[in-house]
Amino acid sequence: MRFIASIVEKLQRHPKRIVFPEGTEPRVLQAARQFHSLHLGVPILLGDRAQVKDVAARLNISLEGLRVIHPAQSDDFESFVQRFLLLRRARGVQEKEAREAMRKPNYFGAMMVAMHQADGLVSGTNEFTGSVLRPLFQIIQLAPQATVASSCMVMEVEDSQFGEQGVLFMADCGVIPDPNVEQLAEIAVDTARLARHLLNVRPRVALLSFSTKGSATHPSIGKVQAATALAQQKADQRRLDATFDGELQLDAALVREIAERKLPESQVAGRANVPIFPDLNSGNIGSKLVRVIGRANAYGQILLGLDRPAADVSRGSNAHDILGVAAVVGVQAVDYELLYPGAGRKLPGRTREWNASTPRLFIAATRQNEGKTTTSLGLASTLQKHHPRIGYIKPVGQRFVQVEEQKIDEDIILMDRVYQLKCPLLDMSPIAIEPDFTRKYLQKSNYEVLVRRITEAFDRVAWEKDFVLCEGSGHAGVGSVFDLSNARVAKILGAKVIIVSQGGIGKPIDEVCVNQALFEKEGVDVIGVILNKVLPDKLGFINEFARKGLRRKGLDLLGVLPHQPILSSPTLEVIRESCAPSLSTPALNTRTWSRRSWSAP
Repeated sequence: MRFIASIVEKLQRHPKRIVFPEGTEPRVLQAARQFHSLHLGVPILLGDRAQVKDVAARLNISLEGLRVIHPAQSDDFESFVQRFLLLRRARGVQEKEAREAMRKPNYFGAMMVAMHQADGLVSGTNEFTGSVLRPLFQIIQLAPQATVASSCMVMEVEDSQFGEQGVLFMADCGVIPDPNVEQLAEIAVDTARLARHLLNVRPRVALLSFSTKGSATHPSIGKVQAATALAQQKADQRRLDATFDGELQLDAALVREIAERKLPESQVAGRANVPIFPDLNSGNIGSKLVRVIGRANAYGQILLGLDRPAADVSRGSNAHDILGVAAVVGVQAVDYELLYPGAGRKLPGRTREWNASTPRLFIAATRQNEGKTTTSLGLASTLQKHHPRIGYIKPVGQRFVQVEEQKIDEDIILMDRVYQLKCPLLDMSPIAIEPDFTRKYLQKSNYEVLVRRITEAFDRVAWEKDFVLCEGSGHAGVGSVFDLSNARVAKILGAKVIIVSQGGIGKPIDEVCVNQALFEKEGVDVIGVILNKVLPDKLGFINEFARKGLRRKGLDLLGVLPHQPILSSPTLEVIRESCAPSLSTPALNTRTWSRRSWSAP
């Protein structure tokens, strides 16, 4: 319990979304309820909604805070079918087969994780291992640079003399029947990396055999010896601080008294916290012996080498075991790229690095509260006449609300409620600036991670969309302290910019020019300006002279919006009508927009 308590504590600080494909299984329902009650994140149950509710009612389990999704009735079903077709068409899969696959909870759940609509998957309570692994291998596939997928059991025994205060990472206990030297070395390194990730201690890896350092002779012993040397080499190359030794018998690996007699110089013998079995027979039998006879708490199989976190639990698991596995998967998801650099970047069915073709437009302003969101609402209304499928993203948000344990910018909630955009909320609001965000960034810069988060979120928002509106968070320089100014974000997204400013002539033109300079420094085109909050009796005057002043600076005035008290809490119709004049000018005529001119260069 000491181990799982530390895992729970970590996950409470960074809640995650875990999908459980077996939503009608009582043990899964109990684990999901506990997962939510402990504030670990959002459990997502897959299955027929009526059946899930019926089972939950019989067990007196509240579904409050738990998401229930019927795959075949989900808004994402058609999109997932098309994704699966892209993935498997080369293997001869037709649309009918893709639809049948996506109706199966394990396939639908795997696609949710691959599309970042869930952070991890836990399944297997009523399924054979193959039924869990097959969708994962077909949809999520291997992480970059990973050559093999395997599994690990995390065992917690009462006697703290064993392993790391009673915690042992055993592998492979569930996937590869007879690993070769290369595979065995990869299993050892991947398991060591997971142990380091979860315990923050140096892994001491023992590659097991029925022989200790040549006490017997057999071809299988040579395999273990070669895998030990290769694993140490791989770990050194990947800068993993871990020690490997083998071949070792189990008692020599775990019992200090025996290790002192057999291998007094070994840094691993007698102190191993990561025992690696030579094949699946010994791994599966050994782990079950520890669990059944040793009465250990067992958490697994935690799958290794995949592009996204997942686990295949035993059919004999109880609700506590499932909860523990879900917590481990959730902690993996917090910073999965530390385990597998580059993991999760490629969406299923996508062959290029990221979406550079979907037209997009970035709405900026000369300062905060100048009317970016109001302008975006009006633009979206008009754009939908010509581009029915609109996406929306606010890459960096500063005012957010909690939605299912996730921080979502409040403007995202407004846009989604008004237009029902069918975009994942978390992807529409990929970065939330919390009070201590800047301090953490200055202590440990993670710019590349943030950029990937933005581009990957844009990919998912833009999937099957005709046009994407991107909203900034203030003037062009906002966010510079953590290297994500509006100008830089527009550059990252490859978007052209409209600047919104408050009505007038001299002051707004001055402020627009300052902002334009920052955008131009990043190589971003500003296509025009919208002046907002103009007094009604000044509309004609401002329109004439502001247009002349902006034209001298190489900018078009795209529209002038009158200041009206009603716009403090506008209706959709008011917004649409207010923004309509700005969309009738040649510079912003949606009928003449070309895909080339509004795409990334």
